[in-house]
Amino acid sequence: MDPVTNRDPSRLTIVAMTGVTALVRATAFTMEQRGVKYPGKDVRDWLRDADITHISNEVPFARDCRTEPGPTRYALLQRPALH
Repeated sequence: MDPVTNRDPSRLTIVAMTGVTALVRATAFTMEQRGVKYPGKDVRDWLRDADITHISNEVPFARDCRTEPGPTRYALLQRPALH
């Protein structure tokens, strides 16, 4: 006998949440080299398959953002995507 349940897989909602993302410093520099889509390439399909995806980007965008890494450069901002 199957267990009694009210779970109906056809009525489930899949929610994907990343938590805080901060695409700055070395990640921002790598994005400048490999493209703005680089950080998400391995998780893209997983996030797109969800019914709801929430990404918390807690870093401001600045057009004049410099992303070069360095021992005295510690900027928590990112350049807006150009495409």
